[in-house]
Amino acid sequence: VLVKGRQVGASVMSVALELYFMTCGLFGVNGKPPFRIIHCFPQLDMAKRHAKTKLNTMITGSILVPDPKHPGKKVPIITTKADTTADANDSLQYKQFLGGGFIATESAGLNGDRLRGYTADCIFFDEVQDIRAAAISNTDQILKQAQYGNKGIRVYFGTPKKEGSSYHKMWKKSTQNY
Repeated sequence: VLVKGRQVGASVMSVALELYFMTCGLFGVNGKPPFRIIHCFPQLDMAKRHAKTKLNTMITGSILVPDPKHPGKKVPIITTKADTTADANDSLQYKQFLGGGFIATESAGLNGDRLRGYTADCIFFDEVQDIRAAAISNTDQILKQAQYGNKGIRVYFGTPKKEGSSYHKMWKKSTQNY
């Protein structure tokens, strides 16, 4: 549970972590399962905006390296780690990487039903103060087959609106480490 002030860059930090997991070479290789991440927002418009302005910007803005497919050209290094096969299903909100890992930027909606059918190892709950407790509980179900963490990895971050809110209660139950 990460409690923060407003506009401190936690969403950018989470993208950096997500892209590290996708490109570090530790997952989806040498018999290790891929790492699958859902970056979950309260509303779909927030998810789309994040994918376009944070995730895609960080991917396309990564350091340029020689293009392995076109000598003499340079490409962002993260794009060299993307799965570009025909069945990769790359889109604005879904990025698949070599080794089978993916980042899906989604919304929990009112009750988490939007995420049924996904299987993930990690969920980043962004702006969690605005996600209903029932949606968090239902979304948590996509970690049942997680191959990393203690029944998956959950990261909750946002800015509490008031004392006694669901998010404030989550913080109070946590270790409250700084």
